[in-house]
Amino acid sequence: MPTVLLQVAVIVAAGWLAARLAGRCGLSPAVGQMVMGLLLGPSLLGWLAPEAFAFVFESGPAEPLAWLSRIGLMLLMFQVGLEFDLSHLAHARNQRTVIAVSVAALAVPFVLGLAFGRATAPILSPGIDPMAAALFVATAFSITALPVLGRILKELNIHRTELGVMAISAAAINDVAGWIMLAVVSAFSSSPFGLVAILGAFGLGVAFQRRHRFVAAWDTRMGPLVAALFLPLYFTYTGLRTDVGSLDGFAAWAWCAAVLALAVTGKFGATYLAARGSGLAHAPAAALGAMMNTRGLVELVVLNVGLDLGLVSKPMFTMLVLMAVVSTVLTTPLLRHWLAGLLRPLHAASATVSDAHSC
Repeated sequence: MPTVLLQVAVIVAAGWLAARLAGRCGLSPAVGQMVMGLLLGPSLLGWLAPEAFAFVFESGPAEPLAWLSRIGLMLLMFQVGLEFDLSHLAHARNQRTVIAVSVAALAVPFVLGLAFGRATAPILSPGIDPMAAALFVATAFSITALPVLGRILKELNIHRTELGVMAISAAAINDVAGWIMLAVVSAFSSSPFGLVAILGAFGLGVAFQRRHRFVAAWDTRMGPLVAALFLPLYFTYTGLRTDVGSLDGFAAWAWCAAVLALAVTGKFGATYLAARGSGLAHAPAAALGAMMNTRGLVELVVLNVGLDLGLVSKPMFTMLVLMAVVSTVLTTPLLRHWLAGLLRPLHAASATVSDAHSC
């Protein structure tokens, strides 16, 4: 028990510090906590201070922290469901753009991931069914994380703008498709119970989404606890399973660079071209591409499920985690760059819409 209390204390303190530092750097607190999870694992703390790492995370049994992370995951997925606003899927404004972006941002990364996963399965996922490995990589490439994207858009105050609504709508469709694809891929495993529990928690949250009093009470009482404790705990749980040192040698890092390049450019390029084809100018189309590249929590959940089910090897898991973190970290700076000349007009338009609604 003392070891578990020490682990939780270290994780909570590090998560608080990471959220503060991320805010000062103009990033989402959740992004800071994602990076913190990696830094607390063997990739940095275990490398720089192996004795301290062993004392905190290896001096006691691993099961209590694992169970806490599972409980936290259920609460996290329930909260994701509460934040999953289905009304975005039926938004009439710019439906052609939303549909075009959704289809392109799903299909192109999926095909790229399927081809890459199938071609590299004997090298990067030995001992795993090649088609299962390929389908899992394709799923990981295709995901956009709605919760983190929603937080980023709110922090930039563009979540009610035309572009923000399009991004959230397309991300919502991607989220639904991502869970469906994961459920299909999990059919290759003989133990899908964990996935059923995760989808059940998410579905229960969606079912309660329209109970506004309950959602308000959750946001007030449980939301801060989830953000301060369970979110950093789950990010650290992922970080403890991610060892950048396992990518030993030039070849491994070359494969990692290929994963990052294919996943990011595939998602960005498909979104950008679909948005341009639907009539958007360069800057908004590029900003939409950056938004759809946000992976965040949902990607890490999918990756951990895949690792538990034996659908991905540890080296490939590490590469995909790094891809998820890097692509999410890049979202806010890229948005600030491409929307530099548009943020003020967008804010003004948002205020006008809000004033009109209040009248």
